[in-house]
Amino acid sequence: MKMTIRSSALVLAIAAALAAQHGMAQVFIPTIHTNNKYNDKWLWVTIYDLGKLRHLDYGCVNPGTTRSWKSGNYAFGSFYYVRGEIMTGKDCGGHKICDTTVRVNPQNEGIISKGSEGKGPKHVMWYIHPNGNNCYWDENF
Repeated sequence: MKMTIRSSALVLAIAAALAAQHGMAQVFIPTIHTNNKYNDKWLWVTIYDLGKLRHLDYGCVNPGTTRSWKSGNYAFGSFYYVRGEIMTGKDCGGHKICDTTVRVNPQNEGIISKGSEGKGPKHVMWYIHPNGNNCYWDENF
């Protein structure tokens, strides 16, 4: 038993040393990125678990800006729902003019490929666009 534990510890130590030597020791946290394409309206985002039972993250995105969401402790390969509500008033006040939801999967190809520039992870950006009286989510890598 002692030999097995020592062998396992040795294998883990060697793997960690090799990962550090090859620049793979960085830890990347899955993140959901949202961008508000409206220039004059605020976006209220609520992120739910797959069953839409728990609010994992929520907040306001100012007009024309991007916000990254990490506090939901997202997992690679898991699915979540991102709800976007476009509001007329400052800081997400006023009344709602559209409401749309998209299912997302925060993948991170950077864990394997280190992104297209070799400097870290690639992320999917979710953009909310106006569409007449409605709005819709669109993804971009």
